[in-house]
Amino acid sequence: MSLNEDLRAAAKNLLQSLGGDGTLVVETTAFDKEEGRAYVTDVQSHSVKMSPPSPYVQFFNGVAVITEDLLTIVAADGLAVVPVQRNKLIFASKTHTIVAVEPLYGGNLPVAYQLRMTS
Repeated sequence: MSLNEDLRAAAKNLLQSLGGDGTLVVETTAFDKEEGRAYVTDVQSHSVKMSPPSPYVQFFNGVAVITEDLLTIVAADGLAVVPVQRNKLIFASKTHTIVAVEPLYGGNLPVAYQLRMTS
């Protein structure tokens, strides 16, 4: 195994032991021009290993401001899709909407994804 593969497996094991299982929900939408609206055409659920969500903290002029958003880290190893904005993430029976995705690299492939979410 390469270092990158080792890091991906280690991140998945660490997130499993410190966090747990979650579900990434991916909705595919289409736009109907005649009706002027978007609608869901497909919904897929994917199991993920993730950290428990924690408060998202921003710093303004050196002052920490806690927002209502949450942060979590999802293991990339074994993930069938890449999380994107507007996907849903379910953890401990709570559904969150992803508003930002930042891949965390340890080589040429992401080891994990840091997700910013709203409740």
